[in-house]
Amino acid sequence: MASTTSGKQRPRRLVASFALAIVGLMLTAAFTAGAARASFDTTNAVSPPSIASGKADYAPGELVTLSGTGWQPAESVHIFVNDDAGQTWSHSADVTAAADGTISDQFVLPDWLVATYSVTATGTVSGTASTSFTDAKTWTLTISPTSIRVSKTATYTLTATNTTTGSGNRLGCVGVTIPSQFTPAAGSAAIVSVSASHAWTIAQSGATVTGKASTSADRLNNSESFVFTVAATSPTTTTGSPFTWTGVADGNQSSACANGDFNPPTSPPTVSAGANNPPPAPSLVSPDDASATTNAKPTFDWTDVTDADGDAVTYQIQADNSGCTFPSPEIDTAGLATSQFVPSVALADGTYCWRARASDDLASGAFSTTRTVKID
Repeated sequence: MASTTSGKQRPRRLVASFALAIVGLMLTAAFTAGAARASFDTTNAVSPPSIASGKADYAPGELVTLSGTGWQPAESVHIFVNDDAGQTWSHSADVTAAADGTISDQFVLPDWLVATYSVTATGTVSGTASTSFTDAKTWTLTISPTSIRVSKTATYTLTATNTTTGSGNRLGCVGVTIPSQFTPAAGSAAIVSVSASHAWTIAQSGATVTGKASTSADRLNNSESFVFTVAATSPTTTTGSPFTWTGVADGNQSSACANGDFNPPTSPPTVSAGANNPPPAPSLVSPDDASATTNAKPTFDWTDVTDADGDAVTYQIQADNSGCTFPSPEIDTAGLATSQFVPSVALADGTYCWRARASDDLASGAFSTTRTVKID
């Protein structure tokens, strides 16, 4: 019986062992599949929480927008904003994450502080995220003209405008540096106007022009401007064009703009230098072509021309009784301020070819067509 029992039990043990082996294989397969999914399935991975500012830089008194992602739905998040200028201002808020894990907060900056602000967002579940932003005093600087031809002296008009809001952000000093490729006209800087009849002074040292409010009360408020002019000669080449006129501004009128607590001007002004365009050829008016006259001092007349670069022009006339190639002209006069010429000496009898052209300070334009006139 023991043997039978033993014999009957041996198959049971074999079956049990086989079953356990099958279960082990199934568990191993399940574990391996789970590990594979854990290693390669990242579609449901959770992003770390974040907080960000809508802008990197704000003006004092401006509305700030903060937003974040990656927070747990319905999680309570504490937001704390602090300045680095003596920590005299801060902002705190408690927000609740939306179903998609986003958060948001808005607040208005003080109008009397310029600083870098640190932002910390702390959630009850997700942990902490941080960012930063600044508020800065802003201004604009514009120039006219914005294009010029090479080697030309011109008077430039510059306008500095305070674009910062808040009563504590007034503009007291403006400094502008003429590009090194230009040659400034010494002592040419002059005030054109100042908003609200504020009193300002201006000084020029080489390529640097500095304008300053006369007193603290004369500093510029938001949207107020200081307008001045300065003369300079443009470069002799177009290489490097356009050329940037740099500016610095300060809220303190006694600082000579040394501190520069305003940001650099928004879109610093530039001046483009182009090649010179000679003036066009004039048209002859009188005497008529192939005409005859007994007047030995006839009036030669031609049309005025306008230079494409706006340069002042002078005129030259030639008249020759030796042929229309003008080998030895009896009249060859340049530098005329008007488009008309009367010979000072009577011309000898003969048939004269005559023509005219215009010149600017750099080049002469083409000659007009040629006419003939007979003096008899």
